[in-house]
Amino acid sequence: MRILGPNIFGLYSSSSSLNSTFSASKIMPGNVAILTQSGALGIAMIGKTAVDNIGLSAIVSIGNKSDLDEAELLEYLTEQDETKVILMYIEGVKNGKVLIETLKRATLKKPVVVIKSGRSKRGAMAAASHTGSLAGSDAVFDAIMKQCGVLRTDSIEEAFNWCKFLSTSPRPKGSRCVIVTNGGGIGVLATDACEKYGIELYDDQEILKEVFGPATPSFGSTKNPVDITGGAVSEDYVLALSAPALSKHMDSTIALYCETATFDSHNLTPMIRDTCKTHFDRGKPISYAIVGGASVENSILTLKKESIPVYGDVRDAVSSLAASYKYKKYIDEYSDSVDEADICTEPINSIITNALAEGRNFLFSSEGIEIVGSTGISIPAAKIAHNLEEALAFAGEIGYPVVMKIVSRDILHKSDAGGIILNIEKDEEAIDAYEAIIYNAKSYKSDARIDGIEVSEMVDPDVELIIGARRDPSFGPIVMCGLGGIYVEIMKDITFRGLPLNRK
Repeated sequence: MRILGPNIFGLYSSSSSLNSTFSASKIMPGNVAILTQSGALGIAMIGKTAVDNIGLSAIVSIGNKSDLDEAELLEYLTEQDETKVILMYIEGVKNGKVLIETLKRATLKKPVVVIKSGRSKRGAMAAASHTGSLAGSDAVFDAIMKQCGVLRTDSIEEAFNWCKFLSTSPRPKGSRCVIVTNGGGIGVLATDACEKYGIELYDDQEILKEVFGPATPSFGSTKNPVDITGGAVSEDYVLALSAPALSKHMDSTIALYCETATFDSHNLTPMIRDTCKTHFDRGKPISYAIVGGASVENSILTLKKESIPVYGDVRDAVSSLAASYKYKKYIDEYSDSVDEADICTEPINSIITNALAEGRNFLFSSEGIEIVGSTGISIPAAKIAHNLEEALAFAGEIGYPVVMKIVSRDILHKSDAGGIILNIEKDEEAIDAYEAIIYNAKSYKSDARIDGIEVSEMVDPDVELIIGARRDPSFGPIVMCGLGGIYVEIMKDITFRGLPLNRK
């Protein structure tokens, strides 16, 4: 028998007609499943699903994970037919490697939305004290979620919007999106949001004019966003919003409405209901943002109960459609191939074992060169000189221009100590550089142990990369790649991926 918890509020399963939670709200059966590490937040989510008319296939309180954890529960929900979308609230991950494998299997079958707290340092500390979980690096967590095709958000509201949209709307078949609006300002806001969230706006002017011309007055605009102007009434909207649904050139629509005195407001709800059906019948998603007073708010409440994707804010409408596009992109580009490399690891292990035996947690430059060379990666020629005569001889062998660097276990950041000199063009400069580096090193750290001066080939300037790896406490082996050079700590233009990985 498996154990769930402790420290949980229970669980709900629509397929078993089982409600063992102590929620005060009635749970409506549906297609969204929730896994939560927070009990109080989970109970609050049940209440919110009732208000937002979101049906649940399951909700499970994970608690302190004495036995069952989020990966095993996710595995179950992945195979459950009733569940179309999975929402997870996570504070920390203990067995990240298993979670990665499970998430990759899950996202190939259905969307997974994750809310992860603990982005900040204090937030991570609070999460650890709350659940006793390892919060880990948020940058690593974020990269792993992207690698697994997970849709991550910080907002409960956005997570619910995405879950409802993904569980009720058709998936876009292509990337061509069109905005239809009765106001220029709200159209610009939507355009900005599309760029932010990565939605591609359709831009063939001839086709746009042909499709939307009949619904657009002469003083309007058939450019995307299509502006049917503030004088538009419900018939104009039906014509304008039916056009992209029927057109073979467009794949999705963002419909915007600002309340005006000329619009026949009693027709707003049926207009949205009918145009949504037209899109859905043709397998195309549409997202509505309508802004106005009491009648508009009443329409939003009514339509939400019918699972129509209508929102009171442009950002919500765009981000929900964008979540569907992001998931489609992951599925379209997914590849589980792994590039194999035929590398003999014995020399690498020998160098590392020797360094550890000497009590070092770093490698000398010569050791690093030997390791990289054993993998078949080409690197600049280099030799370590133990006196000036050797330095001049090595510079002559390698060929000018060369670089000289301090080799010392006590000076790891060479440029900080004045321990590296570039573009040495001849013997006279090599003599000056050798003596300057020794002097700078002793001035920087008088007791520094100097093992020699590395003489290296000078390469042409180009884009510098930093590549590294570490063993993350939650997710195991992680590779890092990004902009290298002296500004790496300032720019922080880096990304992470978990192993195994491929070139893509």
